[in-house]
Amino acid sequence: MPTILMDPGEILACISRIAATMQTGGVDLPCPSAVAAPAAALVEKLPFWIARYGPLVEGKNVWVYCEPRCGTDSNPSGQVLICLPAGRYLVDTFDIGLRTCIARESAAGNPLVIGLVSVPRPFLLWIRPIGGMEET
Repeated sequence: MPTILMDPGEILACISRIAATMQTGGVDLPCPSAVAAPAAALVEKLPFWIARYGPLVEGKNVWVYCEPRCGTDSNPSGQVLICLPAGRYLVDTFDIGLRTCIARESAAGNPLVIGLVSVPRPFLLWIRPIGGMEET
C-alpha cells in the first residue's frame, strides 16, 4: 500500500493541535502559523510502515507528522530522508501518545537522514537548523 499524503488543511490542524498539547505539558515545541506551507517535496523517503504523513515548513522550522500502518510491528525502525540545504540540524521525535520527546539527534547532509526509534504510534518530527545556519 502506498503512503498517503495528508490534505494541507489537515496537516496544519493536526500539527498545530499536537504542538499546543505539548506546550501545555511544558514542551518547547512551536506551533506553525497559518502561513506554514505544506512541504511534500521535502520528504524524499519514508519507511514502508508509514501509512500517512504530513510535512509543513515555516521559516527555519520543519514538522513531519507520521502515522504507522495498522498492525505495525511493535519495534519498527527505519529512516526518513528530508531534502534540506546542506548543514547541521537538530531533530526531535515526539511520541504523540506519550506526549513527550522520545529522541533527539543532530544530523547533517543533503538529504538529511533521520533515524527513527521504535514508535508504533503516531509521531511528530521537529527539524530546525543549528549552528550558523539559523540566521540564513
